[in-house]
Amino acid sequence: MILAESEPHQVVSPFALEILHRFDIEAPLDFDRPILQQRKYGRVNATYCKPCIIREPVMLSIGGHYSDHHKLHLSDNLMLFHLKYIDRDMLMSRQTQRRQQTVAGNGEIWDTTTGNGWHHDANAMSDFLQSFLDRGLPEDRGVSFDWQRRRIQKSWQLDEKSGLWKHNRLHDRRTYTLPDRFQTIF
Repeated sequence: MILAESEPHQVVSPFALEILHRFDIEAPLDFDRPILQQRKYGRVNATYCKPCIIREPVMLSIGGHYSDHHKLHLSDNLMLFHLKYIDRDMLMSRQTQRRQQTVAGNGEIWDTTTGNGWHHDANAMSDFLQSFLDRGLPEDRGVSFDWQRRRIQKSWQLDEKSGLWKHNRLHDRRTYTLPDRFQTIF
């Protein structure tokens, strides 16, 4: 199916899953193998339901998370996979480097141009990943996520201050098992 046929809207946002390293049941990532054969779990994160397919001029927020386009079309055909948390060891190393670039030795943040996540220390990232394990085993629900889609769509509103249309930042600590058909994507 051609993208233009499946998504005739002017601005399209994919549905977003953040792929997580469930280090309680998955080994460290082997970059010589396909990622989704090794990472079978993710969480819904509306933050990454970004307006990615754009067929008219729009103003985007920093990071491209929102736009001034008034209609939300959350695609049934496109999924965005966010990969920041795909490997615990890689995350810890990268987070240490990011913090060194943005936070002085005394803990004072000196670079405010980066996202807030850059300022956290590696322990905070480790605790974040641990919180998914603490929530329980992954759920196996398929990938339609109808109730999450409805929550995102219901929260769509104009932010008067920025002039951008936004949805709530839907995310929680539940993890979901990805369908086997995703293993060959990348």
